[in-house]
Amino acid sequence: MLHMSNLINLLVSQVNQHVQGGHGAERLIHDSRAAFEMFKRAIRRTAPNFIPAVGNEVKESDPPFDNSFEDESDRSIELDNGPLYLSDIREQIQK
Repeated sequence: MLHMSNLINLLVSQVNQHVQGGHGAERLIHDSRAAFEMFKRAIRRTAPNFIPAVGNEVKESDPPFDNSFEDESDRSIELDNGPLYLSDIREQIQK
């Protein structure tokens, strides 16, 4: 039990040093940014590829549709899902 208590205290102490900006905190921030970017891209890939058209035909006269968030980095992410049209959504609602 004492050994576990010592390990927990050591962990709390190390986390506290990072939170307070101690030695190595800059690396933690850098690593967190990279991990967050990977996480964000993984989540974005699962988003529905919504196309605001009635059928699976997009007309030339339709204005171009950018299916990305405001963040510029989202534009380069390929979605895992195929296009989802208004008719597909209607079918899902009726089910």
